[in-house]
Amino acid sequence: MNTFETFLGTTSRFLALALILGATSCSLFSTRNELSLARRAEQAQEAGNCDKAIDLYSKHIEDRITQENKAEKENPWFYLIKIGDCQFAQNKETEALNTYLEAKSKKVYPDLIADRIMKVVDMRVKRKRYDDAINLLKDHREIDELKFDSRIDEIHKEIVVNEEFPIIPVQPIDQ
Repeated sequence: MNTFETFLGTTSRFLALALILGATSCSLFSTRNELSLARRAEQAQEAGNCDKAIDLYSKHIEDRITQENKAEKENPWFYLIKIGDCQFAQNKETEALNTYLEAKSKKVYPDLIADRIMKVVDMRVKRKRYDDAINLLKDHREIDELKFDSRIDEIHKEIVVNEEFPIIPVQPIDQ
């Protein structure tokens, strides 16, 4: 092999390596950008800036959906849970519930959906909206039958206690 052939072999290997590194760095840059969207969304959420967090989580979902080199079992729709949590923190119960149910339709982990539905149920119970709470549990009972049936039973017990021992405001005694 002459010097020119050695040069071509070395150069072609160098070019191949450069192309591989270039493609990898573009992929890593893209992934870092997406991760930074999620990190920035989490920071906004932690700081109480829910509107900004919702916007960033939405952008992150869109970026991950269009990403071709994501993990095989990755479900970008997981971030709908985070969006719903932001809406819930803003006392937007109906919007949060709808977002959680959208996550359910996108096959996000059922345990996460069950936990979020329970948060909505707890809020409804706290506001004495017992029928709404029970209906929500019945409508989505298939997610976790035991957990949801148990919570329905607890709500029924609370209703009975409130009916048997209503809170009566104490009137001051006139003197």
